[in-house]
This record gives sequence, structure tokens and C-alpha cells, in this order.
Amino acid sequence: MALPPGIPTLEASRTKNLTRPDNVFCTPAILERLRICTVLHDKRPTKTDHFPIQTVFDMPTAAAVRRPRKDFRRVDWAEFGRALTERVEARHFPTNINTKARFDQVLNSLMDDLQATIAEQVPETADTPYAKRWWSAELAKMRSEKERLGRIAFRHRATPAHPSHAEYRRYRNIYADNITAAKNDFWKAWIDSIDGKTIWDANRFLKRGATDGGRARIPPIRVPGEGGRERVLHTNEEKGAEFHHTFFLPPSTAIVPTGPYPKPLYDFKPITDTQVRRAIKALRAFKAPGPDAVPNEVYKHCADTLTPVLGSLFRATFTLQYYPERWKVSDTVVLQKPGKEDYTVAKAWRPIALLDCMSKILSRCVADVLVFEAEQKAMLADLQFGGRAGRTTTDSIHLVTKIVKDAWRRRHVASVVFLDIKSAFPAASPERLYHNLRMRGVPVQYVDWLRVKLSGRKTRIHFDDFSSELFDIVSGIDQGCPLSVILYAFYNSDLIDSADTKRGEHAVGSMDDVALVVTGKTFESCHDKVRRFMERDGGTQDWSAAHNSAFSLDKFGLINCKAQPKRIGLGPQLTLSDGTVVQPTDHHRFLGVLVDQALKFKQHVASAYARGSRLVSQIRRLAKARNGLTLPIVRRLYLSVVVPSMLYAADTFLTPIRKLAGHTRKHGSAGNIRRLAQIQRQALLVMTGALRTSPTDALEAHARLLPFDLLVDKICHRAAVRLCTLPKTHPLAPHVRRAGLKLVKSHRSSLHELLDAYRRWLAYRDTERIRPVRLHPRWTPRHRTHILADREAAVEDDARWALDGAYRVYTDGSDVDGGVGAAALLYAPGQEEPEVLQLYLGPSTRHTVYEAEIVATILGMELLRRALLCTQHA
Repeated sequence: MALPPGIPTLEASRTKNLTRPDNVFCTPAILERLRICTVLHDKRPTKTDHFPIQTVFDMPTAAAVRRPRKDFRRVDWAEFGRALTERVEARHFPTNINTKARFDQVLNSLMDDLQATIAEQVPETADTPYAKRWWSAELAKMRSEKERLGRIAFRHRATPAHPSHAEYRRYRNIYADNITAAKNDFWKAWIDSIDGKTIWDANRFLKRGATDGGRARIPPIRVPGEGGRERVLHTNEEKGAEFHHTFFLPPSTAIVPTGPYPKPLYDFKPITDTQVRRAIKALRAFKAPGPDAVPNEVYKHCADTLTPVLGSLFRATFTLQYYPERWKVSDTVVLQKPGKEDYTVAKAWRPIALLDCMSKILSRCVADVLVFEAEQKAMLADLQFGGRAGRTTTDSIHLVTKIVKDAWRRRHVASVVFLDIKSAFPAASPERLYHNLRMRGVPVQYVDWLRVKLSGRKTRIHFDDFSSELFDIVSGIDQGCPLSVILYAFYNSDLIDSADTKRGEHAVGSMDDVALVVTGKTFESCHDKVRRFMERDGGTQDWSAAHNSAFSLDKFGLINCKAQPKRIGLGPQLTLSDGTVVQPTDHHRFLGVLVDQALKFKQHVASAYARGSRLVSQIRRLAKARNGLTLPIVRRLYLSVVVPSMLYAADTFLTPIRKLAGHTRKHGSAGNIRRLAQIQRQALLVMTGALRTSPTDALEAHARLLPFDLLVDKICHRAAVRLCTLPKTHPLAPHVRRAGLKLVKSHRSSLHELLDAYRRWLAYRDTERIRPVRLHPRWTPRHRTHILADREAAVEDDARWALDGAYRVYTDGSDVDGGVGAAALLYAPGQEEPEVLQLYLGPSTRHTVYEAEIVATILGMELLRRALLCTQHA
């Protein structure tokens, strides 16, 4: 026992008797290192009768190194930009870089300027790992006074009537009341501070669940040892090596062909400053930076200063075929995978790659070109939906259900096999990627540049307070890179294309998730097609071996779909030639949607209900009637968090409620919508604080929310409009065209239901087809846009603008005396009087100024259209 005898550890609240119910026990080895074990009677916390016990051991531990962090939310960006511009202009950076040495010199000088400006202009965040945000200096003084009175009272513990005991008790109660008040005041202030910008902080707070907010620590990791025995890794160095072995797979040993390659489908063109500026504009603010410690905010606020220098560097990286070493180093942060049962295995953790922000801007410029040309030249697999412009995950679900229902209409059956590629991005073979790019017509300049970029990569793994040594990355595609999505689309397009659609095979892919849909007269014939698809030359198994991409056998899914599933049960199992048996199930999750045998989506509706109920329960924690979030904030949380999560892919599993001609009952997913509407009612009670017996329609009116069936109708209508605008190159386009022209009598797919529900208001033949990509990344607009802060600045700028001799268009929307209107003016060259268009939208109770601004822009475009003799750039 470490605590010496005779020392009391508790003072009874009523009798004030001192007793010893608490003890401290140590093993003999630890007891040898014991230095202090005593009771601190003067530091007893409030609302307890136990005294704290202080125990000190002589165990030297290495304290974590404090890493100062910069607070980029409190930066004066005008002053920051001025300081950076002075440094950059003093360098006189060249516009053309001809040697690798000159490239490194320019890059290092630019990084020095950025780091120096950050050190000078950006304040550091307060390092308070133990502080409570509600704590104050007054409470610290009161704690010192409480401890002083506690020492006095303990000295007179033998005299119960001594006045020091009453004084100590009174002051301790005051101290406890002040702590409670400080917590409440801080909570009220935080609740009151939540607005449209900080609402997402509240959402992150809710997502954490019931936790103390501490960071997850890496426990000892279990790995297989020699002789089948399990080995436990305790040191951070061992854990880091195991994470590197798990996250970064060895290179492929498959032989990669070397050609011949077809002629490129488009020409290589150097990166322009316009592309750089557009890539910087697309950066997301307040994201963790890479090893360079220069975040996206610096590039976004200083784009005018940095764009010319970055443009020179980015063009030189192609002409010199050079990728600097500092861009090849990344940080890999280890995070928990949510919902895992055992976190003592490395697979229960996932990596997050933090790349150099400057290199990500370059990758974004290249990715924009690859995406545009891939869509324009049809370079990717037709049924590849993941990461492509103009395509969504719901498109692939629509296609799967449409193929199955079409088979049912022919009195056929269908089998759907769900494939999941194991460690898709880390397992990708760079050499196979280069080959696929060349075979699909990507210019050799981009492929050679990628070869330089992906070679010699290194990463440092970070977890807890540990940073590992640099590890080599010899395979895979960087998941945090803007290029990763389009590169993997090229990488697995051969898998999607290997399906023979003429024989009833359809491989519907979305990145590493693939659904193989086969149709036939019997399930046995369907399974034969599955085996042929997987085992024939050029099939799934050949692709897997050639691309170093194994399929996760534990994630294989099989659904045997028949119009009357109760007659067959789950159907027969699928047995592959290698002995692998895939058991059929009644449902399987594909791209976030639970697809079932009968395509009724009952399981998914139950899942959506549970998800919505959980989110509303979390919001209830902050939306209490007293000291809670206000109704507008809760309403926005519901519409921005709960509705998108609960009604994700609603157009695939919910049918709008409507009346059909000749029918007395309403048609649509009335039962499912009625069930999900209960979630909205729960949210309405939270928003308004109303009684549970309050009528739903009254709550919806007070909260300004659409009735739930109309909310579903709005979502489905938006999806139907989008489907009607799909171009001919989209794989759903022919299905949408047929569904839009004719309503079938039996086995209607979600496409049939959607387009029939809005046939009166949405004519498929008259709807514009919108291409997924329309403008090349190198495109520059033929007009200049001036948006000024106030009227005086506009008048001053107009005098300079008028000297250009070009067409000038002025647009504005406003709310005057409760009326919202829009206007546009056009000054043609040589004309003093403008052309004017104006429109009164209506009262401000029904229209907004933002709506008027859009209408004013449309009016301005109409004025330009009317100027038929316009030959100059506007």
C-alpha cells in the first residue's frame, strides 16, 4: 500500500468525521519508484466529500514537443498580401525557367518568401491543452482563496465549532456556484454566436457524440508473428512501420505491355496563368496543409501575386520533365475508421495524405485538362460513373434498377454481383496506369510527367505525438491529390469495358465499387454468365492480376432478382471455378443505397429512418427550449444535414405521390413517405418547442417548411429535370428517352415513375441537353466583370472603363420600399443614351434581392443579344 496509514481521505458531509475509505496500491516494481503519496486536504473539489490524493513516481517520460500552430483565421490579408508582394517583386522572378537548378532556385526563393511572410503576419494559436474555455482569472483567484480557507479549516479539524469551518463551507459553495454560472454563461454565449457561418461548428460538435473531446490514441497493434503466433507492437516506431506496410502496398510484379500505342486524341498544350488562377479559386479554405505548412488561404488571398510565378514553374515542370523533391514528400495522418469493433489491428485505421499545396494546384491544372478531354473524346468506359462530370451515384443505381426491371418485363430474371476492389488506390500499379493512359489516347507529355511525379515519393506517418522517419512509396495513386479520381477512372475502365452487353452483361462502376448485372431466362444461366465474365481471357480475374487489384472476398455480394422473390427465396448460390462460394442475400449496400431483391427498397427506407432519427436526436442536444439554438439555426441544420442524409438518392427509392387517371387511390410511395415524415415531425417539435400533440401542418407553417410529401416531390422533380437534360453521350440517355416517351404497364423503373409524374410540366423533347463539360480549362471569357463595393466606387471606376470603347453592361437588383426589382443598361460604343430593360418582380415577402440580381444579369444578356451588330468584345 502506497498511501501511509493514519491519513484520512474523506470528511463526512453531515458529521464531519474523518475516515479512510480510499487507498493506493502498487506493485513492488512500481513501489520502488514512488516518491510522494499524500492527501491534499486543501485542494478538495466542490460537491464531493473525498480529498484528492497526490501520487508522484520517478518515471522519466519524454514530453511531447510543442509544435506552434498558426491561426490563419485572424490574418489581416490586405497587410499580408502587401508584405508578400514586396518580397516577391524584389526577387524579379524570371518568366521562363530553362534549367533544373534555376527551377529549384525559384521554388526555394518563393517558399522562403511565403514562410517569412507567414512568420511575420500570422499569429500563433494559444497552446492550452489542459485549459477549459469557460475558465477565467476570477475563478483562479477564487480557487486560491478556497484552498487557503481549506488549509485553515483542516488545521482546526479537532474543533468542530471553530468559525473557519463555516467560512470554508460558505466560500466553497460560492465557488461552486460561480463555476456553474461560468459554464452556463459560456454555453449561452456560444449558442448565441452560432450563425450562418459557424453553424457547421455546431454540426461537428454534434457528430462527435458522447465524448470528452480527447483525441483517439493508437493502442498496441496486434500483428501475425512467426509460427502463427500473434505479436504485439508497443513502440511508435514499430507501429509506424506496420502502418506503412498496411497503407502502402508493394509494387506489382505483373508484366506491363510496352505498346504499340495509338495516336493521342488531342495535343499537349502548356499550362496558362488562367488555368492556375482558376485552380487557386477552386481551393477549399481552412484545410490542413502538407509538409510546406502553407495553407490554401495564402494562395487564395494572394492569387494576383503568386499566379505569374506559379505559371512559370508549372510550365517548366513539363518542358524540363522535372518534379522537385519537396513536392514528392507528403505527410500521412492516421485516423480511426468509424464503427470498427477492434482498433488493435492496423486495418481499423485509415490514412489521410497531406500533400504540398503548391503541387496540388499544379495537379488540379492537369486534372482539369484530363477531365475535359476525357469527356469530349469519350476516352473512359461508358458505364464508369464515379468521379465524372455530369454523372452521379444515383445514375448508376437508376441504371441497375432499369436493367433488372426491363428483364422482368421480358419474363427473365437477373443476378447482381457486387464487387469491391481491395485497397484500390494504394494497390494501383503506376506502370499499368501509364500504359492505360497511352492506350486511351492521352498525350505522351502528360504520361511522362506523371512518371516523374509518381517516382521517388516519400511520406512521413503521423499519429499521437509521433512522427516517423521518411518511408518510400513505390506504388499506388496519392488519394489526396486532385488527379487521383480521374487517374483511377482511366485505371479501371478496362474492367468496366470487359462486360459483353450483347450477351446480357453490364458492369456498372463507380471508382472501386462495381455492380455486375446479368440477365437471362434462369438463374443458372445468369451465374454461367458471371463465371464467364470473371474467368474468360480479359475478364475480371485477368484484370485483377494485371492491375495488382484484388477483390475483397468478404465484401462480395449476390442478389438474385425475380419479380416474385417469395417464390424462390434467396435463390441459388454462386460457385466460382476456384471454389469461392458467394452466398445470396436479400439486400446489399451499393453506393450508399440498400438494394434488395424485389427493388422495393424497404430495408433502405428503414435505414434512412434510423439515420434521420439519430441526427434529430443529436440536434435535440443543442435545441433545448432554454439556452438552446434558435429556430432559424435548427431549421437550417435540419435542411442541410438531416434531409440530405435521410433523402440521399430519394429519386431512386421514393415515388412522388400523385393521382392516376381512372384510379381512386393515390399512386406513389405513400407508406414510405408517411414513415419518413415522422422524422420531420420530430424535427419540427425540436425547432418550435411545441407540445407533442400539436398538429403537424401548424408546425410546418410556423417553421416555414414544406410538408414532407411536397419536400420529396421537390427533390424528385429536380432529379427528373436533370435526367431530361442528360446528353446523348450519357449511358442513361436512351433509357430516359424511352421512359419519357412512353409509360410501360408493368415493372416500372424509377425512371418511368419520375418522368410520368411530371409529364404535364416537363416535356422531354423540349428540354435542353446539357453537356457535362463545355469550356476548355484554357478558355478565357470575352468580357470583363467589375463588381464594386458601393455606388461611389462604381462611378469612379466607370470613368476608366468607358475609355475602352467597348460595350458596357450594368446590372443591379434592389429592394426599395418593400418592392423587389431588377434593371440592366447597355452603353454601345459611340452612343450616349443607354438601352434599358427593367422588371418588377414583386413584393419582398415573395422575392429576394439575390433573385433580382440573377434576373438583372439575364436582362443584361438579353440587351447584348439584341445588339445584332456587336462586333467588338464586350
